[in-house]
Amino acid sequence: MGKKVLFFGDFGIDDTIAIIYAHLIDKIDVIGIVADYGNVPQAEVVRNVRFLLKV
Repeated sequence: MGKKVLFFGDFGIDDTIAIIYAHLIDKIDVIGIVADYGNVPQAEVVRNVRFLLKV
């Protein structure tokens, strides 16, 4: 079990890659995801997070 992390992001490509990477590293334990929008439109954020939760 790694360091507990609450992940905040707009889930554009950079945040999406970061969250996938975090799930692959044993030293990181993602305990939650907070999706916000900024550089990415809200509808795209929702779509991206739903996809990530299925993977």
